Parts: sequence; C-alpha cells; structure tokens
Amino acid sequence: MTNNETRAACISGSNLNNMTILDLNSIISKYPDYKEPIKFMYEDMHNSAINDNTLMAMLNKSSIDVSKNGYSFMYPELYEDKISNYFNKKVMKPIDGKKYLKPTGQNSRLYRPVILPIETLLNQDIPIMITEGEKKAIKATQEGFPCIAISGVTSWKKSIHYDELLKMTPEQIVDYLKEKEHSLMYESDAEEDIIPDLLNAKWEGKTVILCFDSDMWKKEQVKRALYTFSCYLMGSQKAKVKILTLPEGDAKGIDDFIIANGVEAFRELYNNAQEITLQQAQKILSGESTKKLEFPINVFKPELALLFTNLAKKMDAPLEYIAVAALVGASTVMDGFYQIDILGDGSWVENPILWGVLVGKPSQKKTPCLGLVTKILSKYDLRLAEEYRQKKAKYEQEMLQYKIELKQYQKLRKNNQEAELPIPPQNPKCKMLTVQNTTVETLVMAINANERRGIGVIVDELASFFNCLGQYKSGRGDDEEYYLQSWKKQPFHYIRKTNNEDFYVTPSHNILGSIQPAKLNKILFHGNFETSNGMIERWLYTCTDYEETGIVDNVSEDCSLAPLEAIYDRLYNSTTLKTYKFSDKAKEEFKKYCKTVVMWKKAPTTPELMQTYIQKQTDYVARFSLILHCLNGCKGDEISHTTVENAIRLSHYFIESFRRVASIVTGISSNSLAMDTLEWLRVKRLKEISPSKLQKNRSGTFRTTQMARLALEILSDCGYGRLVRVTNGGMKFKFYL
Repeated sequence: MTNNETRAACISGSNLNNMTILDLNSIISKYPDYKEPIKFMYEDMHNSAINDNTLMAMLNKSSIDVSKNGYSFMYPELYEDKISNYFNKKVMKPIDGKKYLKPTGQNSRLYRPVILPIETLLNQDIPIMITEGEKKAIKATQEGFPCIAISGVTSWKKSIHYDELLKMTPEQIVDYLKEKEHSLMYESDAEEDIIPDLLNAKWEGKTVILCFDSDMWKKEQVKRALYTFSCYLMGSQKAKVKILTLPEGDAKGIDDFIIANGVEAFRELYNNAQEITLQQAQKILSGESTKKLEFPINVFKPELALLFTNLAKKMDAPLEYIAVAALVGASTVMDGFYQIDILGDGSWVENPILWGVLVGKPSQKKTPCLGLVTKILSKYDLRLAEEYRQKKAKYEQEMLQYKIELKQYQKLRKNNQEAELPIPPQNPKCKMLTVQNTTVETLVMAINANERRGIGVIVDELASFFNCLGQYKSGRGDDEEYYLQSWKKQPFHYIRKTNNEDFYVTPSHNILGSIQPAKLNKILFHGNFETSNGMIERWLYTCTDYEETGIVDNVSEDCSLAPLEAIYDRLYNSTTLKTYKFSDKAKEEFKKYCKTVVMWKKAPTTPELMQTYIQKQTDYVARFSLILHCLNGCKGDEISHTTVENAIRLSHYFIESFRRVASIVTGISSNSLAMDTLEWLRVKRLKEISPSKLQKNRSGTFRTTQMARLALEILSDCGYGRLVRVTNGGMKFKFYL
C-alpha cells in the first residue's frame, strides 16, 4: 500500500501471483471501492494495445498504483529491481486542467518499463529507444523494441524554480538545496541542469534511438528539443544517436503507429532509423538543414489548394509565394469590414491585417507571384478611380452652379434684398484599396478619405519601402510609429504645421512585397538579431526551397483566377461590419496555443527577438483563423476548431520561416561574433565559461557582457553547448567539445 492519499490503494502483486490470465472482474471484486479507476486504468492501457501479460507483470511488480481518482505509473529504478517513489498519475477528471500529476519538488526521471531487463540497459551493444510518455515505452518494449521514456520533450533537464531562489537569502537557498537533495553550485565536471537518471546512466558508445511523436514536424519547439537532446547525448555523454521519424498522420505516437500499421511496419522504420552526427544536428539547429520548408497548402479548401498548386506548376514558381500573396490579398479586401472577437466579450478584437514579405533571390519569381494578386486587386482600384472621376466631374459642375448662385446671392444682399446663402458642394475624396510607394502624409490623407476600409501597401521591392521610412525627416520622423500603430489599428495623431492640419485617423494597412536576403539583413535587421522597436517581428517571412525546373505551362487543368476573384468579390462587396467568434472547442484550442507560446518564450536560451516574434503569433493565429474562415465560405458566425488548427499550422510555418531568416543574421556561418567565439572555445578547449568571463577575456571583441551572452545564446541555440542558469541569476555556457 502507498503512504499518501493521492496514491491510496495499490493493487498488490501478492494478490495476483496465482493469476495466469488477467481477470478484471476478479480485481474489481477485491477492490470494490476502486471499480471505476481500475476500469479506467485497464481501458487506457488496452487503448495502447498493452496486453494482459504485460499488465500482469506491471501489477505483480507494483509499477501500477490505483487510487480513487485515477492510476499512477510507478517508476522503477533504472538499474535496480525495485520501485522508486517517483510517479506519474493520470486522473479520470482533470485537476486545474491537468490530466497528469507528478510529485512536487522532485526532478523528472527516466521511465523504465518493468518488462525491460536491466541487463539490456547495461549492455552497450543493445540499442535503447527513448520516447515521450510511459505507455509508448511499454508498448514498444512489449513488441521487442527496448524503450525507456521521458515525460516530456524537455524533461531531460531539471525543472528549477529560479525566480523562487532569487527571492531567498543565502541561508534559505542552502536549506532549499538540502531539501531538494541537489546542488546548483558549479563544480569542475558537474552538470547540474541535467536530471540525475540521465546524468548517471551508461551512455558512452551506446546507440540511442530517439522517437518523438509524429506531430514534431508541426511543432517547432518539439523538433528543436529533439535535436538539442541529441546534441547533449552526443556532445556530453558520447552516445551514438539515431532519429526514428514517425510519418505524419493520425498515428501520433509509437503505440498509435503499431496499432494502425502493425509491428512489422514499425520494425521497418526502426531498422531504417538514420544515425546523426553532432555536426549534422548542429547544422539543423543552425537553420542549415537540408529538410525542406513546406507550406501547409491544405489549410485552404480543396479548390483553392488545387488552384495554387496548379499555378505554381504552370509558372514554375514557389507555391508558398502564391499562397501567401493570396492570403494577404484576401485580408486586404476584408480589412475594415471583418473582425474576430477572440474571447467573446469585446476585450480582444483582431482585424484581418497581414504583413507578408517574400524572401528570395532575384531569380525566384517573387514578382510574378505578387502579380497574380495585384492583378485582381487593381480592378477594385480602377473601379474606385472611375467612381472618383465621375464624382469629381459632378462636383465641378456643381461648383460652377454654386459660384453662379453665390454671385446672385451677393448681388441681392448688396441691394438689401432677402436671399438664401447657397451651400457649397462637397469636394469628393479619392478612395483606394491599394497603393505602391508613398509617403505617410499621403497615406494619412487617403486613410481618412477611405473612412472604414483599410489600404493595402503592395510593393514589389520592399527595400525601397524600408529605405523611405522617414526619408524627408532625416530618419527622425514617426513613419515607423505610424506603421506599427496601423498593425494593431490604433489611433494616430496627425499634425502638419505647414497647412494647419491636426486630426486623428485609425490607420490600417496590409503590406505585401518582396526582398532579397542580403538586403533584408542590412535594411531591416541592420545586421543584428538582438533588439527591435517592434518592426521586425510583425512580418510574416516567406522563404522557399523551391528550385526552378525550367518547365512552364505543363499543367492541363484550368488555372483561371476566376475562383479566387469570386471569393475576393464576395468579401469586398460586404459593406457591413461582421464580427466572428470562436466556437467553444476552437476557443480552447486557441487558449492552449497561447499557453504553448508562453512556454516557448520562457525558454532561457530563446533570444529576445524570437520571444517577441513568437508572441505576435497569438495575434496572427486569430487573424489567420478569421481569414481562412472567410476564404472557405464564411459559414456561420462561429469559427471552427479545425480552422484554428489550420491557423496554428500556418503560424508554425511562419515561425520556422523566421528561424530560417534569423539564421541569415545569427547563424554560425554568418554571425562573426558567434563564429569567433566558437573557434576561440575550440582552441582553448574550455568546457564551460560565463558571459562575464568571456567578455573579460575577449574585451576587444565584446564591448559588453550582453554581447558576450548573445554570442553564447546563438551557440546554445545551435547545439554547440548549453546555457545553464546559476543561483545568482547569471548564466554559464557548457561547451560540447
């Protein structure tokens, strides 16, 4: 029996020793008060195809523990035939939104299924697989693939409440460390940030096969966690690492895949798992991977997805350029008449505003892809221009009549006769949907004339757009501030002393253009990735791996833009404000994504600019959801759970694209400070160094400790080592030699 209420009733192995076949009813009869949790445990294990023999072995070894509100995986010791006091409890009803409960104040542990012999772990010639989650490890081991588990993709590191430590006195810290039975103080060969199970296991020379869930390619943080873990195992523990990649699909984990496809199909994946070198993993983390960056074209309804795909083939052009241009085109015709009330109470409303930039070399057909959308949008501007021409002509006629009537009025009043003062006609304002290069002064007047509708800025070469910001004010103007406020549709106070103009407008601009990588680095990033005034992280960067084939017009299907034009017309012609909301299920999915973003931001090695870029994606996921809903038919006022999932897929794509762009600025091969630091560490063969010590030793290179830390952050993010936080709030870099 266990010793606390959360693990109140252990199904004892001694009561089961005489059973040869698992008899669920017999177990329930012995523990009638635990009927529901026992059934819950049994069904949950069988959902992962864990058979009765395996379950019997686990029960006999007391590695399953049942209590009134769920059951626990009791963790066996790695190298001892006994059960530890660590557990992972799955509850029948979530507690504070949590389905699993772990002991507080303890480090995570590696989970060894009791059916996995200790000798297998000790034998350096037998590969061991590591996955995320106990049931997957049990299922894999049951089918003949020795496997242990970590509870989460980053659970190989200790979870320390550093904020709590920083509030303590030195005496309190000592007591805290004694209580937790670990030390954060640095010693020559210590690795205090790694969980003891992993640190003390026998890894050198052993083949470790990492197999995370199949959605890792959709979740950038999971993919990076995989390769960061790989770098640690190879760089610090001298293990051999293979990556087993489960194909995308409904089969998320090892257990799901084997159930859906069979043991032999998994064996084929297992046998074909590719060994990776430390250098290869570092290249992947540096953004130099050969893995293709694929745009999630299926976020669109099938007809549009097929149209964009066929257009790309016909033009021999990147699919992602066409798709992103179409997205920004849709948001442009929607702007001003569509919005999403995220929480349903008016406290957080987002508008369809996208800033898209196609990043690529001159030969990658950025301009033709932009042209597809500008061709459609131009017809609205031609229509508005014709309407203005007609109104202007009418105004001029009315003005002539007004002048005649005014003279008559003045003549009558001069003779003291009664007369009614004529009313001058209103000078019409020219409305527009899109503009090319223009000044902020012109945009302010145009947005004021447009009343509710926003104005899209479509620029073939965005380099000229960035260079023009503040050009008439020696770079000291508020042009950037105007655009930053337009991204959130915030009021802008316009003052122009030359003609005494002083009024407020609510600018709203979708922006679409293209730029070459080198110009992007020089003009927008200014050659660094450290800070931003908010301009860098608002853009949706679209990179491409597409290479021209030289074959054009090779599609027999109709590539007419008529279906896209019809959708734009439907969206543009709606002139009443429409507000959409998330369905309950969609709102929960969105909230879950927001929590994920917070987790990304809290990672100590995530650069500041990446943190703010990721944060902006919460706004963009809401906007993507709205635009996709309207592109795909606008059925109902509620946005579905599936649409939010597709919006999140889009977000993951743009985050990965931003990492690709960031690698231009901060990648090891292009960042001189990081490259210089890497070579210096190699020459010195240093195992660890703090940013302050690096700055002190290389004061000629690093003017500040912050610059030294940035270089170490880059190296850490690229898998060349780990940045570990120390008790005084500082950091220390541990280098993988």
